[in-house]
Amino acid sequence: MFPNRCIFVLLAAWAAATFAAPPASDAEVERYERLIDDIRDFKRYDNAEMNDLIFAGLHSDNPRVVELTIAAMNRESSDRHLRRDVDVPSRFREELGKHERDLARVPGIKDFLIDYASDGLAQHGWKAIGEFDFYEKNLWKLVPALLASYFPGDPDVRRLLRAGPADNPHGIDTQRYLMYLLNAGAFVDEEADELRVALLADEDPITVGSAAHGLALSGSKVGLEAMGRLLWRRDEALGEIVTAMAAYGARAAPHMAALRELGPEERKPLALAKHLSRRDEALAEVVDAIACYGGRAAPHLPALQALSTQAASLPEAARTRIASATDKVAKLAALRQEKLADQAPL
Repeated sequence: MFPNRCIFVLLAAWAAATFAAPPASDAEVERYERLIDDIRDFKRYDNAEMNDLIFAGLHSDNPRVVELTIAAMNRESSDRHLRRDVDVPSRFREELGKHERDLARVPGIKDFLIDYASDGLAQHGWKAIGEFDFYEKNLWKLVPALLASYFPGDPDVRRLLRAGPADNPHGIDTQRYLMYLLNAGAFVDEEADELRVALLADEDPITVGSAAHGLALSGSKVGLEAMGRLLWRRDEALGEIVTAMAAYGARAAPHMAALRELGPEERKPLALAKHLSRRDEALAEVVDAIACYGGRAAPHLPALQALSTQAASLPEAARTRIASATDKVAKLAALRQEKLADQAPL
């Protein structure tokens, strides 16, 4: 989802800028300078060969080679997240290709990365990890995200992340970043959900959306109730909240009824149609709600059909839902018209 995509795109850009400087005149360094591109070359290097290169790079005696190896791993991790994100345009995902590396199989990689991140945290603390920069000395900041990506749900990784805000309990940037990591690693525990619920009150809609996404992973009852109190929002976070609540299935039924009303007005097609000007993920919910009225929604069919072009900027999944619901209204409106025609006096 979009909040996680933002963090991994930022990490990818950060790494690219960090390692744009010319490499030292060392043969091994020159070889690993190319790794950030070679890691995408599946024709030249299969996974076994790439894993051997990663293993050798991480255990090099040259610190620069270790840095370049981690930078390449970060690009691969970012590609994975973008490839799986349905909000990323399909053409871009196709350009990334369907193949993925299997770096979690590199011998000892988890322990190596945990030790590497722990050393950085011991020197700089979690307060520093929420402050992005382009200095090579802070490369360790990439590693927690790599661990979350490669080892989702892993208890050793969770222990590293659990220590997060201890030295910076009120640092909101640290807590936001920690939540992104917990979501990327699909960590579902009471402590993680407490952080997510707390960040639902954040002023940043991207952070709120990310918190909702994380709560959908765990199915927290407290999280559901907290999201249900946010249906008043009218920003980009609402779409993520709606999607997260939908993941609760039948348990979200009382809240979904409130969502479909989208305000104090009586629940009817006319009231819902006032919200067709929305251009966020919640628009799909509006159209779905209108479609529930079947043929009675016929007066709004032209407006629904116009959304095929007017809502082109929405994620593909939302556009698909809108198109399906619009088609449903069109068919039911036609059937209703036929019935009315049959009942008309001769």
